[in-house]
Amino acid sequence: MPASRAVPRARLPRGLAAGAALAVLCACAWLGATVARAQSGGERIHGYDVAVVIEGNGALTVTETIEYDFGAAERHGILRDVPVRTRYDDEHDRVLPLTVLEVSATAGASADYRVEHAGGSVKRIRIGDPDRTVDGRHTYTIRYRLDGVLNGFADHDELYLNAIGPGWDVPIDRASVTVTAPGAVTRVACFAGPVFSRLACDDSGPPAGNVAQFAHGGLQAGEAFSVVVAFPTGLVPAPAPILEQRWSLRRAFALTPLTVGAAVVLALLLAGGITRLVWVAGRDRRYTGSPVDVAFGTPEGEEQPVGLFDGGPYPVEYESPDGIRPGQVGTLIDEHANPLDVTATIVDLAARGHLRIEEIPKRGLFGSTDWRLHRLETPGELVPYEQLLINHLFADGDEVELSALKRKFSEELQEVVEALYADVVARGWFRRSPSRTRALWLGIGLGVLAAGVALTVAAIALTGFAVVPLPVVGAGIALTILHRAMPRRTARGTAALSRVRGFRRFIEEAEKEPARFAERANLFSEYLPYAIVFGCTERWAKAFAGLAEPPPTRWYTSTNTFSVIAFASAIDGFSTTSAGMIASTPAGSGSSGFGGGGFSGGGMGGGGGGSW
Repeated sequence: MPASRAVPRARLPRGLAAGAALAVLCACAWLGATVARAQSGGERIHGYDVAVVIEGNGALTVTETIEYDFGAAERHGILRDVPVRTRYDDEHDRVLPLTVLEVSATAGASADYRVEHAGGSVKRIRIGDPDRTVDGRHTYTIRYRLDGVLNGFADHDELYLNAIGPGWDVPIDRASVTVTAPGAVTRVACFAGPVFSRLACDDSGPPAGNVAQFAHGGLQAGEAFSVVVAFPTGLVPAPAPILEQRWSLRRAFALTPLTVGAAVVLALLLAGGITRLVWVAGRDRRYTGSPVDVAFGTPEGEEQPVGLFDGGPYPVEYESPDGIRPGQVGTLIDEHANPLDVTATIVDLAARGHLRIEEIPKRGLFGSTDWRLHRLETPGELVPYEQLLINHLFADGDEVELSALKRKFSEELQEVVEALYADVVARGWFRRSPSRTRALWLGIGLGVLAAGVALTVAAIALTGFAVVPLPVVGAGIALTILHRAMPRRTARGTAALSRVRGFRRFIEEAEKEPARFAERANLFSEYLPYAIVFGCTERWAKAFAGLAEPPPTRWYTSTNTFSVIAFASAIDGFSTTSAGMIASTPAGSGSSGFGGGGFSGGGMGGGGGGSW
């Protein structure tokens, strides 16, 4: 956090008055906090002597001699709390850097110490040994240095110090303060008693050269002893408070030419980098040349990224290109192996004679239609994901009801999905599994997002540049969103996709020319699984509505009267229902923070202490 000593002397009285007021409030807070530690064993301080030397560089060397009587109480030692921060103005705190130089104690008491934080504005010197206790009377001597305490004015420099702060929770029988200045002392004052008291201390004799001495007969718990010593300017470097900008959300997100400019430049760089990354890593490849070359390749096999405006129209294909299966088609089109692709595969396996689907009418008013799958031993080669699906469906026998798979098939479905991804990679349509590509880029996006959030939080806490890392957060969000688009088809995959889209045109436009299908038997059943994947089952059915299409009793049985439209609707229902059932997870599983007049306790420093 930036510190500043370059403060105009004319501003100091206002700032110091505000600092003094806050110091008093802090003192009151410490006093309230220490009430809970009030001693019950007659603890007190018999003598508290403070020797302050103002060094030529403006720092203070303070030596405190504290004669502490623990009485019958068994304690480890004493605590000395020193204020090191107070409010200066609306944006800054005044800080008093503390350096402990030496601690000593009389025989029988430990002089071990450690310096620790006791709240945001106080440092605590904990003196004693946690493994030893002391009682009775012991004398502790603490020597430390404080910086930034002196105040500068037009006609003099001044030390206004709470030599003994209001934070002590035991009475003090006798107190004295000696201040040695770097030159002749011109004026002195002192105040003793409760916080805000303007009563003078018992003894503040005239200064003797560069030394001022003060004494007071006694202080009750929570009372303070403050001294004021003035000396000519020029004896020390011009005093100026050491300031630290106070944290605020407004400061953290300061909109300055530097922060805004840096944020804009970073945002432009990240936007350009992400655009380039998506184009290079996520853009599909295609063969160079004409649409025919794109669909079938060229002897040279030269490739290029698919352009932003490449696409259609695609020449009509009247059959599935190269015998591509429905599940493969669905995965190729949207780069996802969905449950619907798997159920379309079930229908395709049935149409090809590897299983039979039996419709079970719903029972009762609130029942629902179910289906029973029968395994058939039919010759014909199955690709690995199809064989895996057959094996999982009929793991317990040659018949299975679809409802029996509900909440029991999710793990098996995932295996089939992974096998389907492996199939499209093996065919050369993708260089790696689209699922793994998405997972990789999702991880990268979340990593960038986490880094951006961490940088922003650090900037908020430590600087005024929190605007600058915000583009990193935006980049992480963008990558997280774009991860779904990062799977990249190879040129071979784009060629297959081009032909599949031509086949889709054929399915979608079949209703326009129904007569051309009359000559080919079983075409309706053969292409129905593809219509499921393309989402145009109804259109495909309408193309055959007026034709004498035989009922597909070989692979689908139902008690309902057959019609092409009704059958297509039933298959749609089967596909949708089965996709939901086989994808359902087991029940109970989860998814995935100085002044216009002096008074006692109104100076810098002070604090208090106690025993522990």
